[in-house]
Amino acid sequence: GGVGGTSAFMFAPAHLLDVFHTLCLIVPLAPLVPLLLWLSPRAPRREAVAFGALALPPLALLLVVNPQHGLARDWDVFAFAGSALAAVAAWRMTHVLSGVPRARWLALPLACVAAVPALQWAALQSDSNRMWARAEAVMLGPPLRSASERADGLGTIGMMRYGRGQYEPALRLFQRSAEAAPNPRTFVEWGMAETMLGRPAEAMAQYLHAASLNPDLPNAWRGVAAAASALGDRMRMEEAVRHLERLEPDGPTLRDARAWLAANPAPRR
Repeated sequence: GGVGGTSAFMFAPAHLLDVFHTLCLIVPLAPLVPLLLWLSPRAPRREAVAFGALALPPLALLLVVNPQHGLARDWDVFAFAGSALAAVAAWRMTHVLSGVPRARWLALPLACVAAVPALQWAALQSDSNRMWARAEAVMLGPPLRSASERADGLGTIGMMRYGRGQYEPALRLFQRSAEAAPNPRTFVEWGMAETMLGRPAEAMAQYLHAASLNPDLPNAWRGVAAAASALGDRMRMEEAVRHLERLEPDGPTLRDARAWLAANPAPRR
């Protein structure tokens, strides 16, 4: 079962496409490497063995290993594979061009082929709007990614934007993450964005939904307490206190919630 599952993953079209895209990202000359290996002159055996030992293990890992958050997000895990493949490309280019003196002028264009995409990538990272749009597009596809990978990736991008005070885009990303694969944590994050946008009633709805999916999630009940304080909702505050007494008996949110209840006694009947 394990071997069959690994084999199916390795040769899945979407994974192979991700591997190719990753190699092209970190080594723009990657598509030319097979041609460089085929062209004359043949490399000395000892050099070929050395470069094979350098490049083949990390390239095999790129094919076999699925990073925790997916290759689209954790492509930097395989930076060493890119460095090794780039070394192979440079080695073979030196041999090939040295064998054809009249073609040595190709060295400069090939260097530009390697450098320009890297500079474009750096420029993309310095343009925040395009960077965010590109990251979101990678998660949404095509190619279509699994629901769990989409949810995890979109949620992570949402938290990054939330941390930068970009609450409207963060909210939209949390919503898309929840659509892909409902997760209690995502609904808590959705509630956090609603809170920062000044909508405690909407935040309360998301915190309660998260708590209904996982009653043992402390963050959900902390959110309920925060929203209850903003809304003046004693009933929800009491509910949050009961659950926080069970989950975080010494937590600061519980102390604050009890203080709020003491300052806002129930009306006499």
